[in-house]
Amino acid sequence: MAHHLRAAIAHVKAHLRQGFRQQFPIDVDALARDVGHRWRERKLTPAATVALFLIQILHGNVAMTALRHLGPVAVDASSYCIARARLPLALFAALFDAVVAMNDDASSSSHATLLNGRRVLIADVTTFSTPDDPGLRRHFSYPPGPRQGCGFPVGRLLGVIDAFSGAVVAALGCPLFTHEAREMLQLHPLLKKRDILVADRGFCSYTQITLLLQRGVDSVMRLHQRRPTSWTKDHAEVWTRPSRRPQWMSEAVFSSLPPQLSVRIVRYTVPRRGCRSRVVYVATTLLDPIAYPASTIMRLYGHRWNIETCFNQLKTHAKMNALKSKSAAGITKELIMYLIVWNLVRRVMSRFAATRDVSVWRVSFLDTIRWLCVRLSPPQAAPLPLLINPDRPGRWEPRKLKRRMNEYDWLTEPRQSLKAKHHARYG
Repeated sequence: MAHHLRAAIAHVKAHLRQGFRQQFPIDVDALARDVGHRWRERKLTPAATVALFLIQILHGNVAMTALRHLGPVAVDASSYCIARARLPLALFAALFDAVVAMNDDASSSSHATLLNGRRVLIADVTTFSTPDDPGLRRHFSYPPGPRQGCGFPVGRLLGVIDAFSGAVVAALGCPLFTHEAREMLQLHPLLKKRDILVADRGFCSYTQITLLLQRGVDSVMRLHQRRPTSWTKDHAEVWTRPSRRPQWMSEAVFSSLPPQLSVRIVRYTVPRRGCRSRVVYVATTLLDPIAYPASTIMRLYGHRWNIETCFNQLKTHAKMNALKSKSAAGITKELIMYLIVWNLVRRVMSRFAATRDVSVWRVSFLDTIRWLCVRLSPPQAAPLPLLINPDRPGRWEPRKLKRRMNEYDWLTEPRQSLKAKHHARYG
């Protein structure tokens, strides 16, 4: 028995050294020791468990029973589940920080940025659903509409990505009924001086922009719909501090805000027909029109849609729209592992884009996922018997759906005909 265990451990370590370490050059076991985690020498060490977790996410968050055909170690689903739950949350946070630092080192060595050597960041929020567990229901809350037991708790993920590489530099998971602008304040310490933050109108407030300026971070945000402005294409405005202090802000922080704030408003029109917005107002603290002309502000805010594409790829191709853990800590681990996988994929995409001298946004995300799945999988599957489902006579389940699907109109004519009509109408 001990001989077989030693052989299995040696096989796992050999696989991690050969294929896994090339794409994930981080010593997971050393990080686990640094955060105070201790374990016995078994097949599912922290490095092997994280490797299985990465492979599970890369394959679209497949069931744990499928990992015995995909991973470097033959293991039961229950053993893997226990090993994953045993890993501390601090280890996943340290792994994410290590991956972010690895991407930062790669980007700083290339000296490639989006604007005059300044790092441009994009912030936005997306949602995800969790299993219908009482603890998760209390932590994340139901969305408006479904009754208890007929829906799924929904959480929010606030992410900040690098506009040049698409890698996530900071993120925060939060309950459903929280405002992204308030949660964004917790990520301010992770931003660097001379960064430029691009965000939509939900983040555009006097408090947000002022606190960013105090850290040396400039803002490019769409003007909030409740703030009036003139029809001038490019002009400066002076905003005054709100008379009432927000409930979530301390008196000391509120009193430190300056009484006035100079903001530049840039107006431009969207020439493309069929778009929802035709006129866009952007508020920015880049006040110099010579160094940052209106065309540059327009281009910067145009990159904001890239984070929507990132969230869509994570939720559609990687299946982050519905997480599987049944505890708040497990959901947090899943979210962090999704972001780690995302950064690894963007790292591979950036290296390939540099060799072809093209933008990283032109590289296929799904094709990169498939390439990584091949590189990280073992060369030969373990000879295990197939699963046998239990005999459950008399089992009955109502043939009704609980998870609501997206509502789209039915296709009543060929897709090419609809495209031709769209081009004929909008050009």
